Amino acid sequence: MIQRVMPELMSMKNILVLNDEAHHCYRAKPADEDEEALTGDDRKEAESNNEEARVWISGLEAIALKLGSAR
Repeated sequence: MIQRVMPELMSMKNILVLNDEAHHCYRAKPADEDEEALTGDDRKEAESNNEEARVWISGLEAIALKLGSAR
């Protein structure tokens, strides 16, 4: 994935990651039965946000695993 998306990083080690948008980088928490269920456009937006956040954090984890990263 890193080779495809950011090939210029492949020759580097222990890179520094500045994640200015860290509040958008998370794994979705398990559903809580007491929480109100979203419907319609709100649900679609929440699902899209969760997917984007999952991809973002997965990418950071892949970089840390393959290249090492300073946090």
